[in-house]
Amino acid sequence: MNREIKFRGKRKDNGEWKYGWYVKCRRHHYILPIHNIDDPNLFFDERWIQEGGDEDNWFEVDPETVSQYIGCNDDKDKKDMYTGDIVLLYDNVIHEGTHVVIEWLQNRLGFFGKFIDGPYKDKYTDLTDTWRKYEVVGNIFDEKEINKE
Repeated sequence: MNREIKFRGKRKDNGEWKYGWYVKCRRHHYILPIHNIDDPNLFFDERWIQEGGDEDNWFEVDPETVSQYIGCNDDKDKKDMYTGDIVLLYDNVIHEGTHVVIEWLQNRLGFFGKFIDGPYKDKYTDLTDTWRKYEVVGNIFDEKEINKE
């Protein structure tokens, strides 16, 4: 299996999204920027916390916002899809115009979409259906309500 593993989280100091590897160290949660990802011999990048905050730092993030990349991209803009993303389904069938939130289901060992509106609200759907199209329209951390027009 060759799936890209990466995470995102919102910085504690300014709320900016950071993308990379997730590390929990001494009760703190960090996102480390990914460097040299094309080097197959590089298993991790040693970085250290410095004053100043440039791309070589570990960024402390709010653990409630840490989300994992699910290995898929949306069909509209090719955006990476993460747990916690709000995704619009458009499939020209029964789910047209409904939204799901991407979640990890431990009992199914996979990423699924939980309907947050429409006739299937609070039910789950598989995200691997090839006939269905997806568009990331927000996430549960930035969007308090879904703005549907």
